[in-house]
Amino acid sequence: ASTSHFRCRRSIEFHRLKSIQYAEAAVRAKEEARNDLEAYLYRVRDLLTEEGDTPFRKCSTEGDRQTLRQTLEDTFNWLHEHGDNAQTDDYYKHRDAIQ
Repeated sequence: ASTSHFRCRRSIEFHRLKSIQYAEAAVRAKEEARNDLEAYLYRVRDLLTEEGDTPFRKCSTEGDRQTLRQTLEDTFNWLHEHGDNAQTDDYYKHRDAIQ
């Protein structure tokens, strides 16, 4: 095998490995975004179900909480129905809608 053939094979292998790394990084980012959204949904749900005179209740109206409950329910439904096929940005958009 010639030196140029060897360099070409190394270059191809390097680019293939880089492509795999980028793909794996994208999968990790998507999984992290989904996990972050799910964790956030559960934290907000817990805030909405707390009883008593909590700081959250003090700084929100019943109308605010009802709107948030509906958005939370819609987001849980979306996650259940479409979450597996969603893009990373979709998870962030849904989290932003709740914040």
